[in-house]
Amino acid sequence: MPIPDNGEKWGIFGGAFDPVHNGHLTLAREIRLNAHLDGILFVPSFVPPRKVQGCVASFQHRFAMLGLATADDKRFGVTDIESERDEPGYTLHTVRALKKRFPGTALSFIIGADLLTEIETWFEAMEIIKEVPIIAGTRPGAALKTPAGLPSGAVSLVPTSPVDLASHDIRARIAAGITLQELSRMMPPVVAQYILDEGLYR
Repeated sequence: MPIPDNGEKWGIFGGAFDPVHNGHLTLAREIRLNAHLDGILFVPSFVPPRKVQGCVASFQHRFAMLGLATADDKRFGVTDIESERDEPGYTLHTVRALKKRFPGTALSFIIGADLLTEIETWFEAMEIIKEVPIIAGTRPGAALKTPAGLPSGAVSLVPTSPVDLASHDIRARIAAGITLQELSRMMPPVVAQYILDEGLYR
């Protein structure tokens, strides 16, 4: 699995990925290309600070699904760095840990436009902006524009193909008895098969 190397430019893409789907993957692919990044590092959250009830699938399952989803793309990597700390995975702490682990790599932080309106409420949001550039891509129903409260130039806006998928909707459809064929339209078929084989979200 590829990892950031000295002299390269990589994007950090964090989230619950509960489960990972084509919306996540399309956003990552198109931002990598349009922002001229060498790779994307997916960072599944271990203890998501903004999810009161936590994730539905275990960290091990979510990490495994990301591994399956990215296996065929040599510019995608996955790290379990957040599992090293049994505490809320605040973005600032994760970014600093990754900068320490990959000191020779220029890192950016990737989000969807739906999170732009929330970023000012994140733990030490202004410190995050000082640590890494933010790159935001298109998400259905969300305006791709920098919030007024952020410094000018803090966020790079990169239009991407909108994919109208959300993990919570997918979980509901799985619970209702979705078929493998239907689920495979929303995510790589290998991930869909894994979910059904493991009985996730039922």
